[in-house]
Amino acid sequence: MAPRLAQNGDLVCLLFGGQVPFVIRKLHEEQYSLVGECYLQGIMDGETMKMMEDGKSYRRDCRLR
Repeated sequence: MAPRLAQNGDLVCLLFGGQVPFVIRKLHEEQYSLVGECYLQGIMDGETMKMMEDGKSYRRDCRLR
């Protein structure tokens, strides 16, 4: 489930310390806009940390506007 404003090409991310995943939209090189919260089956209960350990997900720093 995603916010009404979500579009094709938007990204789903987890923000460290956040409780839910978020949809973000790339604006420029390392700048993103926060579109809103979302629900994504399979990453709601901390599964992403295990995915990072297994190399199926990665950490990336970016700036939100």
